[in-house]
Amino acid sequence: MHYRIDATFARCKQEGKTAFITFIPCGYKEKADTIPILLACQAGGADIIEVGIPYSDPGADGPVIQRAHQNGVDQGITFADVLQTVSDARAQGLTVPVVLMG
Repeated sequence: MHYRIDATFARCKQEGKTAFITFIPCGYKEKADTIPILLACQAGGADIIEVGIPYSDPGADGPVIQRAHQNGVDQGITFADVLQTVSDARAQGLTVPVVLMG
């Protein structure tokens, strides 16, 4: 199940580089922005993308991430929306590994 992630870390190790991992909360800034942001992260060289599942109590995160999560909560972003967004991004050419964070 972790094949893409394992393969990515192995490739980065082979290339002698640190993996570039980006994070975007699903729905930030608007729901429609997420797919273009994911594709831009990939185009910018991201090796792995973490997609945040918005939730109402991200107390362990800093204030910027807390506000981004709240933005998703305010839009009513659900887990199903996150899965659909990643699926739609894959259909539009997203190939890098994606990790869902919640």
